Amino acid sequence: MTNYKDARYNFSGANLTTIPTSAVTSGTFADARFSSGNITQHASGFDDTNIVNDSALIALKAAIRENSAAHNFPNMHIQIFQDDTEIGTETNTDRHGSEYMYVNSGATGLFNSDNQTANATISSGGIVVLYANSSGTATINTHLIAKISANGGTNYETVTLSALGTFSSGILMAGAQGVTISNTGTSMKYQIEFTNQSSITTHVHGIALCY
Repeated sequence: MTNYKDARYNFSGANLTTIPTSAVTSGTFADARFSSGNITQHASGFDDTNIVNDSALIALKAAIRENSAAHNFPNMHIQIFQDDTEIGTETNTDRHGSEYMYVNSGATGLFNSDNQTANATISSGGIVVLYANSSGTATINTHLIAKISANGGTNYETVTLSALGTFSSGILMAGAQGVTISNTGTSMKYQIEFTNQSSITTHVHGIALCY
């Protein structure tokens, strides 16, 4: 026969379900006692936009200082139009000898890059654009439009550029990072489009395609 002294020490997990968490003031729980949701609900997301933008601008500044032809890093393509290297299609646009891209015929134009092979499938990317207002003032996303692709230009994502301030005398910066790419792939490419160039004149001096 079980007496009181025996019963009072006969505990099972079922007897411990009503202990409030506030009563647990010491000790360590095994990792298996927590679901991932218990942890991740308290973790804030990390936004690396500023880090990527700054890295792109450092790479562009170094390329300009060294007057480098287009080149790649593991996760970035840099183009400052030192020559025609890695420039793809040009429609009503051309590279000027002073190392920028511009519309050379009509009010609209576009150019894009050659395909850049990423090390892995890309589902998110970004771009930084260096540009100048030769005459008038370009409105980014209206007169100056940037697009990125991960499948060699078959499909493009139009990015929403944000002003990033002044790069150097007369040259402005705009960029977008963390752009979701619906048609994923490893063949990265950018496209720049100009509009309303009969009223204004916009020059693009550099591109950093980030992936």
